[in-house]
Amino acid sequence: MKTSWLINAGNKELLIFFAGWGQSPDYFKKFKSDQFDVLMVYHYQNIEFELINNIIEGYQTTHCLGWSFGVKVCDLFIDQAEISGDKMALNGSFLPVHEEYGIPKAIFQGTLDGLSQKNWEKFMFRICGNKTLAEELVNYNLRSIDTLKEELQYLGEISNLPSSNNFNSVQISNKDRIFPISNLKTAWEEKNANLVTTNLPHFPFESITSWEEIVSPQPEVCHGN
Repeated sequence: MKTSWLINAGNKELLIFFAGWGQSPDYFKKFKSDQFDVLMVYHYQNIEFELINNIIEGYQTTHCLGWSFGVKVCDLFIDQAEISGDKMALNGSFLPVHEEYGIPKAIFQGTLDGLSQKNWEKFMFRICGNKTLAEELVNYNLRSIDTLKEELQYLGEISNLPSSNNFNSVQISNKDRIFPISNLKTAWEEKNANLVTTNLPHFPFESITSWEEIVSPQPEVCHGN
């Protein structure tokens, strides 16, 4: 597990962003904020939170945002930390590899077993639905296919670890081509989550310019129950 400061400007509030599989900090460094320092967590190889726990001690308020597979890691982090701010899940599940609540096991395993440079590029297109953006994301990520496969395998291994569904805000998308929308709706509605459904793709950041837009979003479609 790696961390990278996206914004470290001495703000009183910290936003910890648990990114999805295979992501690089480079794309997200363009986002601005006058309110938050932003720490990105990515490249998951372990769930050792000591460094992050030490960092949050220096802030008045800490917010957590998990996206995609990062939702699970975020949930595990919140389980062992005292988070005073918002706890947000974005296009992911507390059981990310699951027949009813996440990505079905056969699909996950097929992605893992068949991972190649060509299939990685196809995956990046599927998460954003935009060829130009997909190429940009691929170019930002200089990791080998082997390390991407190792990370995905690890995320699969921790998928079923017990966690508490700590989120007070959940957003899912009708245009998600990674997590079946019906599974995400089932997962979060059974947890009585504060659910917002949007028409964005799985990668919902293309039109974002600031972290405030993510932490305090305007509903795109409708609220779930």
